[in-house]
Amino acid sequence: MIEPKAVVPSRSEALGQALRTLRKLRGRRPGEMAVLLGISRRAYEYFEAGKGPLNVDRVHLFAQILDVDPFAILTAMEIRSPQFAVACADHKMMTLMMVAAQEFDAVAGADTARLNAATIIAGFTRVFDALAREAREGEDFAERWLGEAEPPAPSPTADPETPTHDAEGDPDPDSSDKPDG
Repeated sequence: MIEPKAVVPSRSEALGQALRTLRKLRGRRPGEMAVLLGISRRAYEYFEAGKGPLNVDRVHLFAQILDVDPFAILTAMEIRSPQFAVACADHKMMTLMMVAAQEFDAVAGADTARLNAATIIAGFTRVFDALAREAREGEDFAERWLGEAEPPAPSPTADPETPTHDAEGDPDPDSSDKPDG
């Protein structure tokens, strides 16, 4: 069952909660972040509180310093879910989505304008449903893609005179016990 999310009344509050939580997650202090961002402590406090005009370059620098996803921070602000930025901090899902968008733009270019909204919604729905299923089930696509396990390495002590067998236990027709021809 889906847990209800806490209501975040404004983009500024969502941004502030995301920035503060990410900073704490990475074990940094506000004064340290101010120095690393090249701003005063007071300016940092305003930035982390989500006050003042949004400075996208500062969000990107903040993310670079903490090794988190800058696009997830901005998305978290827009969807008013600070926890989204935290959930994407390590795997950088939204940065990966931006790379995919760049690749799509390179391939589709101006033809993108011919897509209708229903097609776009259906495509994104399929992708995000599949990602949600993967997240819930805890399956790792990369592990499945690479194969469940590496093939076993040949035993260094194997006797070259012993015939090999295939998966069913039958003698392997390619084994070395065939007469040379």
